[in-house]
Amino acid sequence: MIVHQFLPTFERGAVGAHALLARAVLRTAGHDSEIYAAEVHPSVAGEGARLLRQYRGGADTLVYQMAIGSVTADAVLARREPLVVNHHNMTPARYFAGWEPVAAQGVAWGLGQLRELAARAALGVAVSHFNEADLIDAGFARTTVVPYLLDLRSLDVTADPSIARTDATTWLFVGRLAPNKAQHDLVKAFAAYRRFHDPTARLALVGGGVDSAYGRTLDRFVHALGLDDAISMPGAVSPPQPRGRTTGRPTRSWSPVSTRGSVCRWSRRCITACRSWHTRRRRCRRRCPARACCSKKRTRARWRRRCTALSVTVHCVPGSSRPAPGGRATST
Repeated sequence: MIVHQFLPTFERGAVGAHALLARAVLRTAGHDSEIYAAEVHPSVAGEGARLLRQYRGGADTLVYQMAIGSVTADAVLARREPLVVNHHNMTPARYFAGWEPVAAQGVAWGLGQLRELAARAALGVAVSHFNEADLIDAGFARTTVVPYLLDLRSLDVTADPSIARTDATTWLFVGRLAPNKAQHDLVKAFAAYRRFHDPTARLALVGGGVDSAYGRTLDRFVHALGLDDAISMPGAVSPPQPRGRTTGRPTRSWSPVSTRGSVCRWSRRCITACRSWHTRRRRCRRRCPARACCSKKRTRARWRRRCTALSVTVHCVPGSSRPAPGGRATST
């Protein structure tokens, strides 16, 4: 049997890794299997994936790895071969609004395509029961759950010996920097942990997206909290490295952003516990966990614009070395 997989983009990540393992399983079982994608990232060019335009037909079954709207979905919809849709979940578009408009549009596009695929597909496969509900809502007649494929042998690696071991507590988060993953909330919790429990603790945010709008704003947020030396954002790493990074002292992999002004001592001292965690959908009523002061009007406005995006309002009193009391933050 010939079973080919189709992806919007073949790249390093959960969907790409799943497709590679699925191809290996199919080939081991004696089936012919290839991967086709509208785009192939240069970092995985050696994995043998082919471009969508190279497909000439002849497969017994097509498997579409659904993750976002794509011309690949339109291509498989136009084919006559039996179709199976493997649904990997789509982050709600509201999380990308204001940060990645293109991604938000892609999600909306993908939801529409999922409904079209429901009428065409013989089977809908979800990686979890939660995602299976999306298939049912889209109108799939037959659905099943097959967990995300993971080669556990890839986790059996040795720690990077070049990273010095320390006794400091190290927090590790592995995942793309994105608003729906809410690394900014983790940074807030980490700041409180250092303030009240362990001032030597370290946090490593390992994952791509450092250069995205959210990643750059998160970088500035870390700088505003005075945690440049405690939090590292090394970007995406190869699979063996995350385990090694848990044992070492994180090192900052970028230059601190210049603010053209100074952050007063209160930005380091006023890391307070959040007294109100009552959060509504469009209004955040938590107390500001970080306050920065500066006597320059333009710098004050810059800090306010940067931090409001992360549900943190910077309060400044002109001509004063103390932050304005009782500040609250709003977010959308």
